[in-house]
Amino acid sequence: MEPQARRRYDVVHCSVVGHARYGLLVESEDGEHGFVDSSYITDKPGEPWPAVGGRLRCVVLGYTEEGRLRVAATPLFVEMVAAADDPVTAVDEWSLLTGRGRRHE
Repeated sequence: MEPQARRRYDVVHCSVVGHARYGLLVESEDGEHGFVDSSYITDKPGEPWPAVGGRLRCVVLGYTEEGRLRVAATPLFVEMVAAADDPVTAVDEWSLLTGRGRRHE
């Protein structure tokens, strides 16, 4: 896949390839490397992180300046975006309800 070919709020399947102090290191099905910030891993604080080798359904948040994929893996957020006809509006509503969702822009 071409660098930065994915659009914001695309759903992508990733594998966990490592843990870092700031979150998960992931690789998409087609080999694109990226990460999940620690605040976008689980629905509830304190839940254990997925193990290395685990598979995640994620939502694209964007790319870093270095071209690394940035994704969210919070299950409720991913399900909401995947089911939405208009992901942008859905994320805006999610942000209003939870205080999360659009801060990475």
